Amino acid sequence: MEEVLYKEKRLGTRRPEILRAALELFARKGVRATTVKDIARKARVAEGALYRHWKSKKELAEELFCENMKHFKACMEAEIEGFKGTKLRVKRVVGAFYTFAEKEPMVYRFLIQASLYELSYLLPRTSKPLDLFVRIIQEGIESGELKKVEPPLAAAFIIGAITKLPDFREMGILKKELKDYIDPLIELLWEGLKARNGLGKTFPSWKG
Repeated sequence: MEEVLYKEKRLGTRRPEILRAALELFARKGVRATTVKDIARKARVAEGALYRHWKSKKELAEELFCENMKHFKACMEAEIEGFKGTKLRVKRVVGAFYTFAEKEPMVYRFLIQASLYELSYLLPRTSKPLDLFVRIIQEGIESGELKKVEPPLAAAFIIGAITKLPDFREMGILKKELKDYIDPLIELLWEGLKARNGLGKTFPSWKG
């Protein structure tokens, strides 16, 4: 199943069907609005099958969120391995972000919606794309490529911009493919973040 990034390998269980059904429903309806009965019906299992693997719907949702978010970040990390230069690295990460959004729209929708609303409490202890952006920005500040700014603030600036493009495209405000907006978007972001003076100067590391 291409959409579900968290794939259960155990044989002789209905976990894969339950995971897929839950992910589809969470992405479409949200976690709160989805019931265990909804998940069981869509997965074509008895409600008890879910409770054999998870204590509750909440535990199932948390597992899906954490595992898929971790995979989302890993997909982006793979795109910058071996590449240098902050601007290029940001560009490649943004490209990977949009590739993920287009290839795995259901997973993307679930992760974005859940992280904004219902499962945001998991973010401090979950491996996520934000961590990668913060790291790249910190390294860019230390190399003198970027202005001195709190990395989480700069990461919020980038993520806020890139997450709105899929929404605007879905609404018909933007007409082109997401990949066609990467270069102009990177130029806009770079103008806001690049160091104006003192290229090569190393700034003190930001401490969160």
